[in-house]
Amino acid sequence: MAEKSILQSLQENSSADVMNVIYDNVNRLLGAGNQLFVMEFPARPLNAHTYEYNTDDCYSTLTKPYPVQEAEFLLSDQLFDVSPVVQGPNGERLSTVFNTVINNYVPRLEALRSFVHDQKNLREWLMTPVEDEVRGERKTLSRMAMARELYDEFLERRNEWYSVKNQTYEEYKARDDLDGYARWLSSEGLVQEEIVSNFYNDAVVRGHYHEVLTILGFLNVSSPSEALESTKQKMRSSLRRSLDGSTDVYPVQFQPSDWFRALRPNLSPKDLTMATDSLVADYRAKQKHLRSLKEQLGEQTVVEVPPEEQERLQNEIRTCEHRLSESQQQLIAQYGEGAVSAIKAVVSVYKEAVDPISKARTVIEQIQKAGEGNLSPTESRIYGLIEGIAGEVVNGVLKSCQAQETRCRTHP
Repeated sequence: MAEKSILQSLQENSSADVMNVIYDNVNRLLGAGNQLFVMEFPARPLNAHTYEYNTDDCYSTLTKPYPVQEAEFLLSDQLFDVSPVVQGPNGERLSTVFNTVINNYVPRLEALRSFVHDQKNLREWLMTPVEDEVRGERKTLSRMAMARELYDEFLERRNEWYSVKNQTYEEYKARDDLDGYARWLSSEGLVQEEIVSNFYNDAVVRGHYHEVLTILGFLNVSSPSEALESTKQKMRSSLRRSLDGSTDVYPVQFQPSDWFRALRPNLSPKDLTMATDSLVADYRAKQKHLRSLKEQLGEQTVVEVPPEEQERLQNEIRTCEHRLSESQQQLIAQYGEGAVSAIKAVVSVYKEAVDPISKARTVIEQIQKAGEGNLSPTESRIYGLIEGIAGEVVNGVLKSCQAQETRCRTHP
């Protein structure tokens, strides 16, 4: 009887539709808060190379290649229907919908009428001409300009006083008389501080400094119309054309910046052997192998073997196992456990061949010459196992494995 797949078992053990079961399990893993998790099915494969760029530098977002910027924008610009499971984008684009929305907003002037009227009165008060003395000269300026002139005079006086104070400090320091500087600062310095403060008082009383700032607080308020126009200006300033000139592209930032690494599985052969399906298959294969060995043992017990011969054979077996263990440790120490495990996984694919190691060597050489394209499923799996392993390491491990097998056969 054919064994049932995990999907079939899941569907039989659940009264709900299998698509809902898959969605519920993925939603528990990825869903968050009050947001709706939308799953696209059939799934759409994304090529990691399309979005890949160097993210090691802190300025990587500024130097992101144009093709990557365009690909990320096109991916984020797609809109999906509000549904737990969708077949794909609905054809509408977020940037187009957003432009349509903001261009259809028209501010209501009736709501701003009283506010604009009050602003007009406040502005007229600021622009009313007044006559006063500034820097020893009679001037006729608007209230806002007069406040600025008087406050500027205060800042100039304060800057002059700071320059004098710093120069005096250097002079006393050169004479090594900091106590004298302290006495000067507490006497003449105190008087100069009061003189400078009087100029600030002039800006407050004659220049209406605080009143001007208060009125500016009322005038410097952004209206909804201004906020809308600012949004349109920012969109226009950030807009650029796609490389083929067929669409508009806006800058987007994906978080984390190296999100494209998640599109490529980062699994080693050791990780794959820890998968549930792999462990179950390995367990069943070992059970079958154990039954076969028990049958062979039963056949061997029929044949009478002298005790001396049995002891000799057992010694040979222990010697071979010891040499094999030493060779395995040397191989791992020289090339690393990951590389050795990956190459042994390739050899196990052709375990039914007459010479699995030679067969694996021939296939690896063909794959290395052909590259990643136009490979059969088995060859693609082998390519994924040896990807990133240097060619000399592959040849070294295969030669060592061949030597171990020959040594065990000829020199027990």
